[in-house]
Amino acid sequence: MTDTDSNKVGSLIHVHIAHADTACAQAFERYVGLSVPRWRVLHFLSEVDSATQKEICQRVEMDGWAVTRAVKPLEQAGLIHRTLDPSDNRLTRASITDKGKEWYKQAQDRRSAFLQQALHGFSDDELALFEQLLLRLTNNFDNPKLANYPPNVPNLSS
Repeated sequence: MTDTDSNKVGSLIHVHIAHADTACAQAFERYVGLSVPRWRVLHFLSEVDSATQKEICQRVEMDGWAVTRAVKPLEQAGLIHRTLDPSDNRLTRASITDKGKEWYKQAQDRRSAFLQQALHGFSDDELALFEQLLLRLTNNFDNPKLANYPPNVPNLSS
């Protein structure tokens, strides 16, 4: 494929990816009853006794601010509980509550049904290829050449 062909074929691919991501996140939240970031935090806490915010950030690959935005509503809903770390009062530990465990168990069933419906009609081979392509795309996005915008181009992302 030439650069010209690539430009024609992929000219809107980033738009389609962004639309699919937004549509998936919105549908997930409507169906499961929890945003994807909150799901990721609750899922992680369901696997461990407790964790600091830093540990949550590292495990779910979200920044501290995003984790804070996810944790507060989970705590307000009584799904998780935060306490000071007994060995270091500077740290706060989060853990899933009994209510959170029950809610998470039901949410897992809703998540499975969501995925089954969202992926309806795809063959196992198509799903395997799709996953490979998404992983390759993610690796391409991690390329250092994409880390900085070209010289002489104003950065308007801030």
